Amino acid sequence: MTGEPNTRRDRDSEPRREARIIPFRPRTPPSKPKPHEPPLADPMRRLEKDEDRRRMQQNAAAALVLIVLLVAGAWLIDRLRTSARVLACIEAGHRNCIPVEQEPRPPR
Repeated sequence: MTGEPNTRRDRDSEPRREARIIPFRPRTPPSKPKPHEPPLADPMRRLEKDEDRRRMQQNAAAALVLIVLLVAGAWLIDRLRTSARVLACIEAGHRNCIPVEQEPRPPR
C-alpha cells in the first residue's frame, strides 16, 4: 500500500481546497420594446400568391373533371341497365320490348 498514491493516508495529508463560489447577479429588467419595423419586401410572397391562385385553379379543374366523370358514369349505368332489360325481354320471347316514346299530338 505504500506504493499507491491514492491511499487514504495520502488523501488526508493533502491540503484541502476551498469551494469556489460563483456570484450571481440579478437580471436587469427588459429594455423598452423596439418599435415595430415593417417587414422588408419579400420577393417570395408574390410568388406564393401566384402559386395559391394556380393551386385553386387546379383544384377547380380537378373538381370539374370529377363531376363530369360522375355524370358520365351515372348515364352509362342507366344505359347499361336499360339495355340489359331490353335484352332480357327479347330473350324471353316477348314483343314490344323497346318502349317507343311518342310526343303527345296536339288536339285537332
